[in-house]
Amino acid sequence: RYIMTAASEGGICFWEVVGDDEGASLIAHQLNGSYGSSPSIAVSKDGKYFATGSMEKNMHLWDVHETLESAQQQSAETGHTSDVNSVACSPDGTTVLSASTDSSIRLWSLETGKMLGEPIIHAHCTSAGYSPDGKFIISAGGSNVCIWDVDTRQVVKTLACGENTKIDGTPYTYDGRYIVAYSDEEGRIYTWDSQSGEAMGNSGDTFEPG
Repeated sequence: RYIMTAASEGGICFWEVVGDDEGASLIAHQLNGSYGSSPSIAVSKDGKYFATGSMEKNMHLWDVHETLESAQQQSAETGHTSDVNSVACSPDGTTVLSASTDSSIRLWSLETGKMLGEPIIHAHCTSAGYSPDGKFIISAGGSNVCIWDVDTRQVVKTLACGENTKIDGTPYTYDGRYIVAYSDEEGRIYTWDSQSGEAMGNSGDTFEPG
């Protein structure tokens, strides 16, 4: 029923899908509040909450239904000392992570908004996310991709892309079998087997940055 969009200049819009397949339309709900630029949005699995990253060093949590009523932010979680450029909700819908260029990845309770445990440290972190089963966190920073155990916060594998490569993002595939990393600067995509960490045959292929 809903689509969310975030613009680099700071606008967040909540779109409500109204009507049937043949005559659907979108109603826009512009969100109010001083939350700065928001390059990243994540929605909880149950659709009750969503999180946004902020160039003002905050991670904002929102309640979907309350947001439709008031269009006001529910909470702004602090702790980072630099831009929050990536947010992701866990598959079980209990936590949300925020990754920042301050080299930290922080985990928060979706229900209370409180930070959970100590942050994970990954130098020059540009993005982070969960594995499909929620057991691991994957992060990109500099030329490295790291896989972390969620429970212990310890690194399980480090995947190197090249000495001077700047990795911009690194998602898992939907089935969790592969890890994909991309560099907009170089126009390259790197892929690995998520279990063995072995690079796939097409790893390092080029693409046209768009």
